[in-house]
Amino acid sequence: MVSIAAARKGKAELIVGNIMGSNITSILLIVRLGATVNPVDIAELSVVYTIPIMLLFSLALLYFVRSHWRISRVQGGCAAAAA
Repeated sequence: MVSIAAARKGKAELIVGNIMGSNITSILLIVRLGATVNPVDIAELSVVYTIPIMLLFSLALLYFVRSHWRISRVQGGCAAAAA
């Protein structure tokens, strides 16, 4: 409901923050509940590869949000190179 209200008012930043916060909270709660039942082993690949990639994309999203969702040629080139 918060995202719908923000969309009606044109507050894109609030929508992005709401979605990111909800996803982070959900992931952390699920991992915590799972770890209470059975200890979680973290693969080395996740620590070395997946987590840095996730951080990179999070920083890229922050950059796009701060540039008012206008994609420049440089940003488009970075996105194309990442794909």
